[in-house]
Amino acid sequence: MAYAIAKLNFTKPVHFGTGNLVSHQNTVLADTLFSALCNEADKLGKYAQLIQLVADDKLKLSDTFPFSGNTLFLPKPSIIVDRKVSETSPENNSVLKKQFKKLAYISVANYTRFFDNTLDVVAENAKLSSLGSSSVQTRVNLAPDQPDSLPYKVSTYRFAAGCGLYCIFEYQVESTFSLLEELLTNLSFTGIGGKRSSGLGRFTCTLSKLTPSDTQTQQLLNFLDNQLAPWQISLSVALPSQKELPLLDMDASYQVIKRSGFTYRGATVSETFKHPDVFALSSGANFKKRFSGQVLNLGSFSDGKGLYRYLKPLFLGIEVE
Repeated sequence: MAYAIAKLNFTKPVHFGTGNLVSHQNTVLADTLFSALCNEADKLGKYAQLIQLVADDKLKLSDTFPFSGNTLFLPKPSIIVDRKVSETSPENNSVLKKQFKKLAYISVANYTRFFDNTLDVVAENAKLSSLGSSSVQTRVNLAPDQPDSLPYKVSTYRFAAGCGLYCIFEYQVESTFSLLEELLTNLSFTGIGGKRSSGLGRFTCTLSKLTPSDTQTQQLLNFLDNQLAPWQISLSVALPSQKELPLLDMDASYQVIKRSGFTYRGATVSETFKHPDVFALSSGANFKKRFSGQVLNLGSFSDGKGLYRYLKPLFLGIEVE
């Protein structure tokens, strides 16, 4: 098994929607990224190849997470850890509670500190606050079928210099790495997220094999390879299959999120497909054992090609001495 890491440096603001134009998030989940890769594979005649790779567990991908310079961040685990409290300064406890609630990601170097209660949460949040900034832009709809120009607002996020998003891929053979290079290169020109026709979501991409080149990558590889650790943290939006559902009762902790949206396909036919709502488990979910998850078949396009939602997790195995 091999791993690759793709770093996405966005050259324009992005709009990763949460259901409307005036709200957004600053990361892309694995199912959305997979859908975007499927569109690019369809243009190249490699759609069936990509679907088969994930169906056979020969390719897996994580959600995207932030990076700043060389520092990689991972999702905060959905577990409750006993925190040190101060009996003499209750106001400090209140501040810490707010800081932990605000915390969304933890750097790889400090990840195990979350579990042994030694994490400096204020310092971690300070790192995250410098990743970028949000703004709301007013635009005008000049569509030819609209007699009057209609103003509307779009919320966007602009990453700071040296910051962006990264994704981890697990693959088996070299040809899969080459396919990812091709698909990500094409996707960088198309863009990802909403309002791409306005130029949003464009990026440059660097895909490299994940090797133990420094302490951070060595630690990340150790996490990915540790299948026997007591904490197995999901790195992807995921959904266990029917046979795997009992794993949710084995001291698991997770948050359920609704996944919906639209897929536009314009390679061989121009067609928009509205996804049925699916409830899945967000990244950061904690389990005792790893599971495979599933790729849901949501329906078919007019030419018979299937539309799929990717819900297979990558895991981190965390062990604290």
